[in-house]
Amino acid sequence: RVVMKTEYTSWSGAARCVALFLGIVGSTLGMTACGDGGDVPVPGPGGPASPQGRSVLRVALEAEIDGLNPLISRQPTELQLALLEGLVTVGEDDMWSPALAREIPTPDNGGIVFNEDGTVDMTWRLRDGVTWHDGEPFTARDVCFTWRFIADPASGARNREHYLGIQDCTPADDTTVILHWDGPYAYYAGLFSTVLPAHVFGDMSAPEIADHAA
Repeated sequence: RVVMKTEYTSWSGAARCVALFLGIVGSTLGMTACGDGGDVPVPGPGGPASPQGRSVLRVALEAEIDGLNPLISRQPTELQLALLEGLVTVGEDDMWSPALAREIPTPDNGGIVFNEDGTVDMTWRLRDGVTWHDGEPFTARDVCFTWRFIADPASGARNREHYLGIQDCTPADDTTVILHWDGPYAYYAGLFSTVLPAHVFGDMSAPEIADHAA
């Protein structure tokens, strides 16, 4: 099993909730939206969804899926990249845009601080009210857990080299992550496009997580 998300979100009032769920059985996906709207029916090619909001989803892909975790996939497809949301996503202008982050850190917004010793402190501020499918809150702990998984050589994570300049990850509070870099890194805004749930995988080793999500 792997934690997944749907594109359905609730924006009612001050509530903001990303619908996430565990597991996939065959080609049947259970999709649930969090918030005042309740369950969101997902129509399938054979007709409307059942009262439980379930239907068969058939997707045409250019390549065979080699796993459900995009962090370890060698040739991630659009479907894999849609399963797990991250701090950033690619916007309509093909530029990185905030997703689970409120904004992308820059020197101008105070999110990037250049230290005298050449290191860099980078602060990511996360959106409030985001939960996993089981009601557990999405927090800074999940981001730091994801970094530790990727940085572990045993993870086999794709693009691991992009994260090696991060010396440490500190959850200042539930919605604030501070990354301590060994120096400036131009591609920082493209990292953490996928975040893993610490409360699901936290007791597993990196190889166990890679195995579990594959």
